[in-house]
Formats: sequence, structure tokens, C-alpha cells
Amino acid sequence: MMHLKILLPYAVFLDTQAQKAVLETRNGSHGVLPHRRDFCASIEPGILLYTDAVGQEQCVAVDEGVAAKTGMELFVSVRHAVAGNNLQALYRSVKEQFKERKSRERDVQEAMMRMENAFMRQLAELHNE
Repeated sequence: MMHLKILLPYAVFLDTQAQKAVLETRNGSHGVLPHRRDFCASIEPGILLYTDAVGQEQCVAVDEGVAAKTGMELFVSVRHAVAGNNLQALYRSVKEQFKERKSRERDVQEAMMRMENAFMRQLAELHNE
């Protein structure tokens, strides 16, 4: 059994025991077992699969990040993560979060454009005085 910890920039997303894990790297899928070689790899956005302590396969959608296995511990550090019981539910959840994030990004871009326009108008008024 190995200790699996998924870290986000602002919190610990998952802290559990796992029999094995599979994650997506730039070189393809990478299987991780407790007594195998230590490694460090960059992770691509995708599905991290792991088998929990009771033998159930669990899935977590992860954003890009890094993974490091040392001894009996696997640390995964990513920007975003979403857990789901099955792939269909996970897909729906990720899709919804993606829509929300896009909407927030669009709102921030619009606010920035308004601020820039106001700044340029004020700068033009100062120049004309």
C-alpha cells in the first residue's frame, strides 16, 4: 500500500492509501506501484486512476502538474482536480466547472478592458488640458 496525496495550490485535495495508480505523462500512461522505482514526472491534463485500500478503482480528473514518487509515497501537485465515482459523472462535473471557469475568465477580461479604456480616456483628457 502506498500513500497518495493530491495537492492543489490552495489545499490538499486527496490524502489516502492506494494499491496502485495510473497517471498521464507527456510520454503516455505511467503506472505506479508501491515497491517500484522512484520517479518525478510532469503530468498532462487527464484522468488519474487509482485503486483504493479496499480494491475499488477511483478516478480523478487532474489539470497539468507534477508527480513525485519517493518510497511508499506518491505526491501529485496540480492546478485543479475533480473526483468522480464513474467517468460519465466525472465528465459532466469537469464540463460544468470548465464552463464556470470560462465565464469567470470572460468577466475578468471585460472588467480589465473597461479599466484600461477608462485609464486611456483619463490620460487623453490630461494630455488635452
